[in-house]
Amino acid sequence: MSDWHSVHKRPPVYDATLRERILRHGEMVRVCGSSSTAALTRFVWGELQRAFDCDDPAQAQYRFSASEYFERLSRLRVALREHFVAQHLIRGMLREFGADLAGLRCDFLRLRAVQSGGHKNPLAANAYLLHRDTWYANPQAQVNWWLAVSDVREEEGPGFFPALYQSPVHNSSALFDYATWKRLGGWQCPNSAKHFPTVTDEPRGTEKRLSAQAGDLWFFAGQHLHGTRAHDSGRTRFSLELRVIHHDDSTHAAPCNVDNASRGDASTDYVAP
Repeated sequence: MSDWHSVHKRPPVYDATLRERILRHGEMVRVCGSSSTAALTRFVWGELQRAFDCDDPAQAQYRFSASEYFERLSRLRVALREHFVAQHLIRGMLREFGADLAGLRCDFLRLRAVQSGGHKNPLAANAYLLHRDTWYANPQAQVNWWLAVSDVREEEGPGFFPALYQSPVHNSSALFDYATWKRLGGWQCPNSAKHFPTVTDEPRGTEKRLSAQAGDLWFFAGQHLHGTRAHDSGRTRFSLELRVIHHDDSTHAAPCNVDNASRGDASTDYVAP
């Protein structure tokens, strides 16, 4: 175990003990690719190939205009949310990790695409803001299942500030209202009227960057301060994210709210897996 995360060669059991380590203590957990995570990421890679009509979707950003690229990506994102194969593979992954499916509720599967040089596009600025997921009215007991669809080098990975997990930081979450967010289009739907909560002061502490091989899975709590980071690697970084809550964790394992002032409850839209 490093000073900020643990590594598992095989899938650990996603039980109350592991969830408490993730939620109560802020432990970040890296799991090397397993049969179920590999199956899900291979499926999504194939869907990316079809969506961009190419063998290497990581280079597709250079084949299309910005508008056509986003249109193709948006169609795929919507399709994945209810794709019966994706849902079957998600349930298979949860079972491989020994998760209590009856006690879980999940948000929809999110596909992330972070283009090389994407930070230079002013329209993408909000995607790079540091935040806690809880500032978006997500539950304190939320655990993120983050999967690398293709290899993610450290320079391409998202950044985290683990030392600030239970330390308040100045932020703009008081301006976030979930009902308004939904009315303006919800997640992964651009709208200049939306408020994206973020830090209002430069955070203290050392930033850590995630890296992963295709199929690797990271567990981390939604309360972690983190954000998409700029990169110029020459390829697009693709990842998946599933936000998960267990009905027992809100009372037994959820971390204390240190600085979230958002309004609403995004978990009302979570569903059984």
